[in-house]
Amino acid sequence: MLPGGRPLAITLASIGLLSTTLTIVLSVIPSADEPNKPLAVAKVLISTAVLIGIGVGIYLRAERRRRRS
Repeated sequence: MLPGGRPLAITLASIGLLSTTLTIVLSVIPSADEPNKPLAVAKVLISTAVLIGIGVGIYLRAERRRRRS
């Protein structure tokens, strides 16, 4: 059990979610010297979607194997 109990766990989880969300939002904003801003945004969004898809695929495969055994 975490010292501080449930309130501390919720606070820490909220800070983690907020910092992750802020990082994602800021990573989508292209730099001022980027010549092709729409392409830069598209690359970030597409690569993020691909990585999330890979993670979901790995999870689903492991879950299917777990249910079989």
